[in-house]
Amino acid sequence: MPTSCESSNPLILDNLRVLRKLGQGNSTVYLVVHRQESKQYAMKVMSISRLVQKNKLRRLQTELHVLMDTDHPLLTPLYYAFRTQTHIFLVLGYAPGGTLYNHVYNGRNPKGRVPESTARFLVSELVQAIEYLHVKGYVYRDLKPENILLTSEGHVMLTDFDLVMEDRCAMMVVSSSVRGGQSGPPVTTSLHRSSSFVGTPEYMAPEVVSGCGHTQSVDWWAVGILAYELLVGKTPFCGQTREETLATISSLDAKVNLHFPDDVFISKEFVSFLHGMLQVNPTQRLGSGPPGCDEIKRHPWLSEINFAILAKPPKDLLATVQARIQKSHAEEVEGSEITMDFTTEQPTTPGEVLDADLSFFKPYQRPASTVRLYASPNPSLPLQRMAEVQSSPTKQRSNSLFDSVVSFLK
Repeated sequence: MPTSCESSNPLILDNLRVLRKLGQGNSTVYLVVHRQESKQYAMKVMSISRLVQKNKLRRLQTELHVLMDTDHPLLTPLYYAFRTQTHIFLVLGYAPGGTLYNHVYNGRNPKGRVPESTARFLVSELVQAIEYLHVKGYVYRDLKPENILLTSEGHVMLTDFDLVMEDRCAMMVVSSSVRGGQSGPPVTTSLHRSSSFVGTPEYMAPEVVSGCGHTQSVDWWAVGILAYELLVGKTPFCGQTREETLATISSLDAKVNLHFPDDVFISKEFVSFLHGMLQVNPTQRLGSGPPGCDEIKRHPWLSEINFAILAKPPKDLLATVQARIQKSHAEEVEGSEITMDFTTEQPTTPGEVLDADLSFFKPYQRPASTVRLYASPNPSLPLQRMAEVQSSPTKQRSNSLFDSVVSFLK
């Protein structure tokens, strides 16, 4: 293990060309390209000292666990994870379409609205992603436009799993589509409730705000909130302040009254869908009963969706995604390669990083034999499973980054 992060540059980061910074918050995310593969990744760089100061190590552990345990085309994949003495690096799948937030709230869309057909497509893919997490025993708990990425093909890619609640004993109802079309009785086990106050206020379910305990149904509430926002341009219970928003949600009556602008056409099927998803009583919420997620998928508003395959994205969504990609390419051509400089990010307290409990962290490479779900280009064929061939030239090349990481850490 090296004594400083600078020594990692020649052995690890030289395998990656850093194109530009994608974003910065508690971590910094860079767009990088592998020099041999020419494949782009999003690399998340986290200062260990900052994680310690903000008490975020537990969240990092949660996110790593979920990323390593999941494999679905609508979830962000983790390809590599490695660390130096001062920093942790996660090399993730890159979604060039940006966030759903940037797609909806851009200069060409001042009201922040999308057509109902586009909202239906987006919601249907989010339903599939969340159902997968629930079947794996996870509650997502942080659904919002900022955490939904768009791939170059226009599909959603859910990201940021640090607020996920793992509960292998939570009620899980496995729908027939997840079983691969096989019918059978729902699979249920005991129900666990958490009283944690987590999430973004506008998307919090009433049971989270009240602290009376919550289950997987909080994710279906958030889907309802997001569906409303996509068509109306704002969330239904947002106040002027955080406190006002929480007060509004906590005071909701059993039957939620939703208001729609006069200049927006809302189908009766969509209104019915929202009322089903936004039930204050979580046991009456769509997706919370014995049929599980199938109850949501069978709703008339989603009846046009074939959940056995990934549907073709709407043209308006694809157009926005392609425009963003072209803009990004222009920026990459005009800009020169940038260098990541960590010399200014030293621990503020002597020994702070060395004392951090990082026993949970191990170098990681995505298995070459990973089985991925994917949609057949032929809509008449069911959702298929494709094993990535380990002996393929691409896979052999992809090992080069991880090999250099392992050599460096030794």
